[in-house]
Amino acid sequence: MSTGACGINCDVCRLHLNGVCSTCGSGTSPEGMEKHAAQRRILGMGCLLLECAIQRGIAYCTRDCDDFPCDRFLSSNYPYGPNFLAMQKRRREEAGEGISQAWPEPSTFYWKQLRDKHRNEVVLQSGAMLSDGGRFSLQCLNETWSIDPKAETVQKIQGNFGGEWDRQIPYLILVYLAVASMNPVSGQMVSLREIEGAKNFFQGQYKIHTKPLEDCFGRDGDRFYNCAKQLGGDRINQADVAVRFYIFPKLPVDYLFWQADEEFPARVAILLDNSSASHLPPDAITVALNLLNGRLLMTANY
Repeated sequence: MSTGACGINCDVCRLHLNGVCSTCGSGTSPEGMEKHAAQRRILGMGCLLLECAIQRGIAYCTRDCDDFPCDRFLSSNYPYGPNFLAMQKRRREEAGEGISQAWPEPSTFYWKQLRDKHRNEVVLQSGAMLSDGGRFSLQCLNETWSIDPKAETVQKIQGNFGGEWDRQIPYLILVYLAVASMNPVSGQMVSLREIEGAKNFFQGQYKIHTKPLEDCFGRDGDRFYNCAKQLGGDRINQADVAVRFYIFPKLPVDYLFWQADEEFPARVAILLDNSSASHLPPDAITVALNLLNGRLLMTANY
């Protein structure tokens, strides 16, 4: 579906259907990034709405952004008029929406599960560190996050802005601390379909989307490595270019990248430690990997 980051669906627009104009694409899509680059090249500036969505790693403003409708929409009245924006603002406020909401569901269960654990048990199981005031600190890629079970907060204290990653990863950090087991990291990196306890899980709605990475990096393995390095990835000796990330201390993930050439298209393969499902539920692993894919795309374009 040809829906722009602003939420306009070009599939039902005659201008698009007649080939007069192209769709912008979402803020996390290759089409969106190519459109914005073309706008800047041809017009000297890009759409401020699409630019903001790309910078923040947000696919669709109307669905994914807690600040919608923001000043960019309100000051320009484009592509929505003031009455529509006022209705959106009023109804969102009535529904109690806001950036403090948990994703994707209330987190009471996991906060209680975390508090029920002894602090030393949490450290041994997850690889987190003890901090002052009953808090934990956790390394996530090249970032440091602070977790306060008493106040029920997860905050980044070191690291660059990560767009959609910053909105969703706090929930995954909480789940990881609450459920990580004493099982050691096996050191055996396997394909997604081979993970113990999650064999053949990562398909359908739980598919890991690697094609945007393949389209983005194509023949440029050096660019792929440089983007991975910015996020804390360490080079390993596999494929044309390969890197290992630590999403969490017990969740290493290898990205194997083969550059496109005259005969074959680019290809990305992802390997996880065989013990991964004993430290994070498979559906949460899906979210974490797709968020990391988004971080790589965001880093590639800015």
